[in-house]
Amino acid sequence: MLAILIPYYKKDFFQETFDSLLNQTCHKFNVYIGDDCSPYNFESEINKETLPFNLTYKRYHENLGGQSLVKHWNRCLTILNDEKWFMILGDDDVLQNNFVDEFYKNVKEVNAKAINVVRYASVKTDIALSPMINTVEVAEIENTITFFINRLKGLTRSTLSEFVFKVDAYKKHGFKEYPLAWHTDVMAVLEFSEFNKIYGINTSVVKVRSSGINISSMSNNLVKKNEASFAFFFDLLNIHNKYFTLEQLELVYFKLEKTFLDNKKKNSYWRKTILLYIKNKQWIRLLNFIGKYLSAIRKAQK
Repeated sequence: MLAILIPYYKKDFFQETFDSLLNQTCHKFNVYIGDDCSPYNFESEINKETLPFNLTYKRYHENLGGQSLVKHWNRCLTILNDEKWFMILGDDDVLQNNFVDEFYKNVKEVNAKAINVVRYASVKTDIALSPMINTVEVAEIENTITFFINRLKGLTRSTLSEFVFKVDAYKKHGFKEYPLAWHTDVMAVLEFSEFNKIYGINTSVVKVRSSGINISSMSNNLVKKNEASFAFFFDLLNIHNKYFTLEQLELVYFKLEKTFLDNKKKNSYWRKTILLYIKNKQWIRLLNFIGKYLSAIRKAQK
């Protein structure tokens, strides 16, 4: 069984999100709504007796998402029952009507290949759900590292709503805590898949709304995003570097250093980066990094 979890707070576009579940051609799924003490209690607007699927609506009396989205996701996941697969759907994103149907058409093969992560095609839309850019199609079977490197290079994009995860993989690894949950979804894809394979579905599409009020489309949180980026790239190089080729590591090191140089006020970045390079015996890189840092400081003082 598939669980569709919605960490709910914003009402602005939620009706369309909920309608996309009502309009599914296959209703073999359970819906869980984790209401993060929203000022707009949506439960009163739902007629549970007419729903074509099972719904669990849990209203929390403490807003946790404002402190940590990951902690809110985790507490929502505790209300799941015995489902084998789950997805986290944004409260302003929309599923194409055959999303669930296509999942069940493919899940037998997914299980046969022992794959823990399923990825759907997606399209970024404006507020009115009109496509802003072309649909991102996905490979039927893709190496997780290939997906990640292509994402770093800007050759693909992704968002949490387009992924379906095996529950056991989540229980094993959990979601990593990064500010604003920025990069948490990508680390989940990497770890839940065991840095192995992703199964792709192009016969249904997830519409990802750029609403201007969600984290990805806001620009007043750049410092927090920077902190999350540093922690994410640091974890990859500190914990998971064995999965990358030397060429791929070059790109990850570059991203880590860029994150630091974009926010030189964070002294902890400096210390952690130095210690990381010493641990990984990156002596030449260490010297070059110190040179870049000193050069940046001199430019800032002019």
